[in-house]
Amino acid sequence: MKQRIVRFSVRQTSKVVVILYGIFCIFLILPLVIASLTQSGQSLGIGLMLIVLVFYLALGYIFTIIACWLYNTISRWAGGIEVTTEMVILPEEIKCPICQEELKLKEDERIEEKFSCPKCKGTFIIKD
Repeated sequence: MKQRIVRFSVRQTSKVVVILYGIFCIFLILPLVIASLTQSGQSLGIGLMLIVLVFYLALGYIFTIIACWLYNTISRWAGGIEVTTEMVILPEEIKCPICQEELKLKEDERIEEKFSCPKCKGTFIIKD
């Protein structure tokens, strides 16, 4: 099934991207901070690295806002990015992992992930 991304939420996307940038920065800046701590008199280097980190995250947030706005504008004119997805359908019968009872699923239940067993009243999640 083809689906099209027609709009990105600007604030949510920017927030997620900044968190990802922050995680990447830990692996980039942490070794530099450790190296700078081993050398005497290099406290200015740590401060400068933290300033660069904050600047990098702020620019990442701003540029993501601009990129989302551009995408949302262009997708109205040219259409969005197309992705192909498939719906995962469970078999007609599943076993309760708690009491091993065979459960017969109705057609509309076969796309759900969370189930309750009528026998043991247990709730469980099935992932593909």
